[in-house]
Amino acid sequence: QAALLQESFNTTGGPQVVNDLMQQQLYGCKAFEGPKPTWKEAAERLIYIAHNMRRIDFASIPSFGDVSAIFNTTYVQKMVIIAPYDTGQYGMACKHEGVPKGFPTPELNCSSWRAEVLGTLEHLDHLILPNLEMFGNWTAPGLSLNRTVKDHVRSLFQRSGISTARYEALPPENIMEGMQYLEANILGNPRLPSSVKFLIGNVGTLFGTVDGR
Repeated sequence: QAALLQESFNTTGGPQVVNDLMQQQLYGCKAFEGPKPTWKEAAERLIYIAHNMRRIDFASIPSFGDVSAIFNTTYVQKMVIIAPYDTGQYGMACKHEGVPKGFPTPELNCSSWRAEVLGTLEHLDHLILPNLEMFGNWTAPGLSLNRTVKDHVRSLFQRSGISTARYEALPPENIMEGMQYLEANILGNPRLPSSVKFLIGNVGTLFGTVDGR
C-alpha cells in the first residue's frame, strides 16, 4: 500500500519481484491480476516484520527504513506467520527467483529449511535450528569471519531474552548478526493506534529534520 501511494511499485525489476514471488510461494498470497495491484489486492498482502530475538536497538538494521514500529503482541498474535529467515534473501539465494540484475546473492545454507514449514508465535521452535544453520560456515562479504552454528548459538544466547546480562551490557552486533532474525510477518490489517506500542526513529538520520519533527 505504501508503494502504491508513492507510485513506486514495480513487479518487473528490483527487490519487489522476489518479495512478490515469495509471498505467493511461501505464504500462499494471491497473485496480482495485473502488473500493478489494486488497493484491495495490496491490503491482502503481508506486512514484513523482523522478530527482535537479539534485543537490537533498531530491531534489525536501519537500512530497512528510518522508523521501526513495535507492534502490540497481544493485538497481532493471531495474524503472525513466521519464516526462519528473510524470505527475500532466501528466495534469491535458494530458489533463484526474481534476482535483480547486478544484485549480490547471499551465500546461505539452503538445506537448513528444506521443508519450508512456517510457524506462529505459539509454535516456532522448529524454526530455531534452520535460522541458526542458515548462516552456518558462511563467510560474510566484507567480514573476516567464518562462523559455525555453535558461534551463532552463542551469539543468540548472549543477546536473547534468556540471557542474564543487563541490556546495557549486551555484546555488540555486526551486520551479519543483525540480519539473522526470524521473519515474523503480519498477514492482516492491524488498526492504529491500538496495534502499535511505540515507534523508534533513527536519530542519526532524523534528528533536526522535518521528518524527525
